[in-house]
Amino acid sequence: MKLSFIPTPIRTVFSVYLLGLAFFTFFRIINFVLQYSKVALIPDDEFMSIISQSFLMGLRFDTVISGYLLALPFLILLLNEYLFKKQIVSVTVKYFILVLYSIAFLISAFDIPFFDYFFDRMNVSVFLWIENIDFAITMVFQEWKYIWPLIPLIFFVFLFAKLLKKIFLKTYDEEGPLRSNLFTIISLNLLFGVAIFYGIRGRFETKSPIRIGTAYFSSYPFPNKLALNPVFTLLKSYLNSLKPEYKDIKLMGDTLALTNSKKYLNIENGASNTLERELTKCDSLLTLNYNVVLVIMESMTAAKMNFFNKKKNLTPTLDSLAHHSYFFNNIYSSGIHTFNGIHSTLYSFPAVFRKQPLNTVPIDRYYGLPSVLKKNGYHNMYFTTHDEQFDNVGGFLLANDFDEIISAKDYPEDQLMSTLGVTDDYLFQNGIQKINKVANNGKFLATFMTSSDHGPYYVPPEFKSTFTDVKEKAVNYADWSIGQFLNAAKNQSWYDSTVFVFVADHGQAMDVTYDMPINYNHVPLFIFAKGLEADYKLVNKIGGQIDLFPTIMGLLNYSYTNTTFGIDLLKEKRPFMYFNGDNKFGVINNDYYYIWRQSGIESLYKFKEKSLVDYKDSLPGLTKEMSDYGKSFIQTAQYLQKNRLTDISTKH
Repeated sequence: MKLSFIPTPIRTVFSVYLLGLAFFTFFRIINFVLQYSKVALIPDDEFMSIISQSFLMGLRFDTVISGYLLALPFLILLLNEYLFKKQIVSVTVKYFILVLYSIAFLISAFDIPFFDYFFDRMNVSVFLWIENIDFAITMVFQEWKYIWPLIPLIFFVFLFAKLLKKIFLKTYDEEGPLRSNLFTIISLNLLFGVAIFYGIRGRFETKSPIRIGTAYFSSYPFPNKLALNPVFTLLKSYLNSLKPEYKDIKLMGDTLALTNSKKYLNIENGASNTLERELTKCDSLLTLNYNVVLVIMESMTAAKMNFFNKKKNLTPTLDSLAHHSYFFNNIYSSGIHTFNGIHSTLYSFPAVFRKQPLNTVPIDRYYGLPSVLKKNGYHNMYFTTHDEQFDNVGGFLLANDFDEIISAKDYPEDQLMSTLGVTDDYLFQNGIQKINKVANNGKFLATFMTSSDHGPYYVPPEFKSTFTDVKEKAVNYADWSIGQFLNAAKNQSWYDSTVFVFVADHGQAMDVTYDMPINYNHVPLFIFAKGLEADYKLVNKIGGQIDLFPTIMGLLNYSYTNTTFGIDLLKEKRPFMYFNGDNKFGVINNDYYYIWRQSGIESLYKFKEKSLVDYKDSLPGLTKEMSDYGKSFIQTAQYLQKNRLTDISTKH
């Protein structure tokens, strides 16, 4: 059947797109065959489903790259079709497409040995060899496993060129009479342009385009990584490396920073290049079979609680918890973004200015609460109200010891009330149902990330509140949802053997006094369980999100290796706590607040007095002590990330 009613540029570009998909798939098949031993982790009854999903997911990433490769050629062919009508233009576009796809195939070919060696798709780390390019070239051509991909590359480029020539001959030299009216022509071209746009985005969801983490659809690393297109990972990692938030910081030397960090954490193994220390079982009030429910509350600064701010009664549930739990009233979030809160809470790793630790290429491995619990037989679940790929959360967590992510894709469409997905109340209702199914089979870690206390605010009309301001009403609703969750949880079989932990991802800029508002990082922390009632107390020790992992482990009483920045707040103490903004960091104790800014300006304030008097010069000793404390840990964090020393699973 002739398709001459379809404009020539569309027929040409779409044919090239299909051809490109076929060749990208061939490279994926090669990797699948060569790495076949890595599918051994996949159970037989899931094998076909998982591998099929991997290849289908791969088509999505291939489409993204194809969209980038073909967007400009389509535009030029479109203009030529209706304005220039020059054969030389179409010929030039044909060779331009050939060059672009040849480069893409070159990357795909050399990704084969790269994937085999690093078990990661091609990324910016390949450019580390540029300073020693002569050595790299020599090494490549001395190893057959590095040069054999040139054989399929040459064949694929040759075959692609032949087929590309046929496509252009068919659409341009053998074109029949055009049978479309002007409206049809314009409509089809516009629709195809929109298709290219969405092809580049990789997703129809409005919250974010396709990300590396989108490929992490399962708990098996090989099919997840197989789905990725190496051109995508290379470009994404390169573009990330150019962003200010991915640039290296130099607060002090790495060696001095690591030495200081060990001293502050009372680590004696001076020869180690990590913060590793073994922790063994000790007397604890809980047994080993306790589950963990961790609720990370969106934007719940301590200042919203009546305990800290007597002006309003926004959080009656949390204020009640303050009297029925270990209530830590001097806790600080690591950063000011949700990705900081998730990362620091679960893996006890501090924020490092603008760096986004969940969205690196390749995805870094971290050791923390999910790692230890999974090793001890726990089923790890993460519940979010909206799109799991926002901030690459889903992909990161699946690559870091979570078994499943429950997100917008799992909820009825009529429950998705805004960009932020379902309400907190529904999140918890659905979560309890899911936990009930898992609890019958063993222990679990259930982590909830709420969102109702974040704009765009949506409060169900059936929720009655005395507050009329939408932000205050949202806080009140978020708190009420927690109360509903706890009331429902008390009726579940697993309640009596579960540790409940509530903390915020970060605070909010309320009652701003300083250019780095304390309330943006000051957050509440509650820990309670059925077996701890007699021991509940107010804990005034200063600490942070990064201390949750060791503190929870101290209650569960497992032996484990701690390589993180956290301490057990029920057994240890800190002189200061440090936290980050995007371009500054703060260090705080019970009386003073130190701020360091990237401009080089630093200050020391008596924050409880809300004083703007700078004590930096009058208290130089304290200023230096607090400055060194923050700089040492933040510099060490970068050192461990940069040298990929954040995961000890290869040693333990």
